[in-house]
Amino acid sequence: ESLLRSGINKLFPLFNTFLSPKVLLIDTGLTFLNEILLNFKLYQSPVTFMTKHDKQKNYDSGLRESFKNKKSSKKRDFNIFFEQIFFDILPTEFVESFNYYYSFPNRQNWPNEKKVKLIITQSTSSSIKRIILSRYIGQKNKLFILQHGGGYGIARSHVGDMMESYFGKKFLTWGWKDKDKKNLPFFSLKLSQNKNQIEKNKQKKNIIFFISTYTSFFQKIGFWPSNNYQRLLQFNSIKKLINKLNNNVRKYLIVRYPRLGMERGGINFNKNFFGKKVVFDSCKIPSHKVLNRKTLTIHENINGTSWLETIAFNIPTMLLVDTKTQEVRSNFKKYFKVLKKNNIIFTDPFLLSKFLNNNFENIYDWWNSNKLQKVRNSIVKNYSNINKNPVSYMKKIIKDELSKNY
Repeated sequence: ESLLRSGINKLFPLFNTFLSPKVLLIDTGLTFLNEILLNFKLYQSPVTFMTKHDKQKNYDSGLRESFKNKKSSKKRDFNIFFEQIFFDILPTEFVESFNYYYSFPNRQNWPNEKKVKLIITQSTSSSIKRIILSRYIGQKNKLFILQHGGGYGIARSHVGDMMESYFGKKFLTWGWKDKDKKNLPFFSLKLSQNKNQIEKNKQKKNIIFFISTYTSFFQKIGFWPSNNYQRLLQFNSIKKLINKLNNNVRKYLIVRYPRLGMERGGINFNKNFFGKKVVFDSCKIPSHKVLNRKTLTIHENINGTSWLETIAFNIPTMLLVDTKTQEVRSNFKKYFKVLKKNNIIFTDPFLLSKFLNNNFENIYDWWNSNKLQKVRNSIVKNYSNINKNPVSYMKKIIKDELSKNY
């Protein structure tokens, strides 16, 4: 599949000569085939955006030294100190490899800046993507950014929605809105496409506990445990939950943890810590391919994506939340209270284990009750909205935008 995709991508620069795109669709969250389909519906060629295999140039201390201010100062001042180290700490893509990435559109036969009317992408966290797109964003902002994960609109402090609503002309959310007029309610392209996969999966009764990616270093404030001590407290809370589950419940438990993400963060994930006879899943397969209608899911990160995914798919969803480290913004607090009141959110592992022990055999009756479904629908509408025809709806949005402004 990857070889076929690579081969198709190599044809796009040729197609760009005859069907030059006015709208750059780059990493939108659509599947590869759906992104091609959307481009063709717009009567244009897709563009190639594959930089992950490119080799960056090595760190060049001489080049960086040439950028520095030669005037030395003995004055003890942070600004002077920062100016001296600034060029030493920049990633290589901003110095040694900058020209290579900035010229990427030329090598792939992208249209010139004047012909591009709109750019649609999800997330600007990739520095390489920012370098490439910077040449297309001048005095007139053409950038539409799509929400790409959880935490947006929920976490008290979220670097993603602060940066992306600032950079973009519009930021299209998964349903939520706030005072920033750039933030417009939309839906999740990813979830909209993956929902149908659930029906195809083998129906098997199980409980999947989702553990997020952690790091042994400091990380983003306001998302989830931001240091190693808080992570250990979180793991201990999960262990308490597991130990209190009755055997007839625990036998269905699978702990799903992101092995590669943990390794990148310097975490040695100790499976033995969580007890004997616990089954683990290291996330080799995407979550939408392991979930089914007989799955109960538990999540330990309210500022993550996994619980928004399962609740959108109408799969029984519960959360174990540490309110000291996972702070939510004021707009979400009313939803938090409702979720807690209806036994979807728990802040005590012992209470969650007690609820499961007493209700697991009838958990689907509980989940499918009118009361629970009303709560679920309010969350989906505002935080994990889906659309039955994402490609057609995206086409309409793009056409409307082009007719208004261009």
